[in-house]
Amino acid sequence: MKLLVINPIVNANFDILMSSELQKIKAIDTKIDVISIKNGPKSIGNYSDEIFAAPEIIDLVIKNKHDYDGFLINCFADPGVNGAREVVNKPIIGAGETSFFVAAMLGIPFSIITVGNNARSKMGHRFRAIGLDRFMSATGIEERILDLNNDLDATSDLIIKESRRVMKEYGSEAILLGCTGMISVAKLVSQKSDIKIIEPSTTALKVLELLVSLNISHPIGGKYIPFNYNNYCK
Repeated sequence: MKLLVINPIVNANFDILMSSELQKIKAIDTKIDVISIKNGPKSIGNYSDEIFAAPEIIDLVIKNKHDYDGFLINCFADPGVNGAREVVNKPIIGAGETSFFVAAMLGIPFSIITVGNNARSKMGHRFRAIGLDRFMSATGIEERILDLNNDLDATSDLIIKESRRVMKEYGSEAILLGCTGMISVAKLVSQKSDIKIIEPSTTALKVLELLVSLNISHPIGGKYIPFNYNNYCK
């Protein structure tokens, strides 16, 4: 796979440093390119910096969307991530949001140490929002765990039916399968429907490269609507 890492600051030296460090931990068959924006802040320290960096980030994603399998916005503030997701239907992640959820997977309380005297207020507000607001509902199909694989076709139909119901009722845009026993039926559900399915076992295994390798990406047309190029003046 080929990934593009975007540093949302104007600092060529940081590109060199980041490239050196990321090359040490990437998968053998993964190619990484690291670039920074040409115009904007030298560092991201407040909301204004994020706003000024965002147009440059989105522009880089547009220019490179056909050349890469996934994009990393390499800043804890995740500037421009939501906007960038509207110009490409490939996986786009931010360093902050992603590391937050990895920390949460450890199952223990954790703290964030960063820069600035507004860290407690800003981080607390931000991560409470992304950590809680996305959960819409939980429901169970009428089948026992040990019976899930007895009839995969019937089980997949139950999952699809219930998924359609909650997507309509709650506005959900993706379904997380809440049992590792559903691993065998997950692929069948995806083959039989256009529902965005996340299977916990394989997702946990892949971690860093899961979005690209499993082809799980944000849908266009729900929260993220297609970018209107005719509405953009440059």
